[in-house]
Amino acid sequence: MIELGKQLESILEDKEFLFDGDLNLSFIANKIGISSHSTSQVCNRYFGKSLIEIIQEKRIEHAKYALKHSDETILRIGFEVGFNSKNSFIRVFKELTQLTPSEYRKKYKP
Repeated sequence: MIELGKQLESILEDKEFLFDGDLNLSFIANKIGISSHSTSQVCNRYFGKSLIEIIQEKRIEHAKYALKHSDETILRIGFEVGFNSKNSFIRVFKELTQLTPSEYRKKYKP
């Protein structure tokens, strides 16, 4: 289980995969070479979260950095970190930070 968790962690650290808007359980399961069900179990046991929660948290961490250090538009940042729509990006960002991306940028951008 630990070895599979480390493999999963390694995949999710790779921005090429993490920022792919089509990243999903099936893709990761195929990459690791186990079933989707087993991949889901690894996520829950190793991370204590679902795959979607892990992906969203990692994407939002990258978005927070970009909002502080870049002048890219919020829409562009959302797409760059793997969200497929502005609404889903804003919704998830607010769920995880209690701020909208614009509020976050105003509060934290130097």
